[in-house]
Amino acid sequence: MAIKIINSIDFNFRNFPMILSPVAKRAKRIMRDKIMKKTITFAALHFTVAFTVAYILTGDILIGSLIAMIEPAVNTIAFYFHEKAWSTVPALKARQWMTKIKTASFATVHFSVAFSVVYLLTGDAFVGGVMALLEPSINTVVYYFHEKVWLRHSAAKQTLDSHSFCLHPTV
Repeated sequence: MAIKIINSIDFNFRNFPMILSPVAKRAKRIMRDKIMKKTITFAALHFTVAFTVAYILTGDILIGSLIAMIEPAVNTIAFYFHEKAWSTVPALKARQWMTKIKTASFATVHFSVAFSVVYLLTGDAFVGGVMALLEPSINTVVYYFHEKVWLRHSAAKQTLDSHSFCLHPTV
């Protein structure tokens, strides 16, 4: 009789966000750390591309450096929220393996940020437009390969982690 009563009670843990098991808390922290590591690796690649393109366009190492510092910083923040959305919004999470769609969505964000930053720093819409076309295009290709490598790395790590609980001897 007691089992029937317990089974009839419907617990919806979404209504109790403060009650997280230690395993759930650890899983949430691991996910956040993975997103942050992924963001930092992409930021390093992004800075390199941004500096190179900005320097070539302006011919000025100071303005090129300023653009290369600000534009990737703003895009890194945008990238973090982009990744967070793709890992938490159910409709996006279900399509996370669709690298081309995910890349296109980030490219849209990236184009907007690149134009805005360069235009605000140089006051030249033409340079802003060229930078908004070149730098995000190059970074979109870089992002695509970064995403492919990251997915391959995650899959390999997940395979290794799943075998760590295997109790039979390996050959």
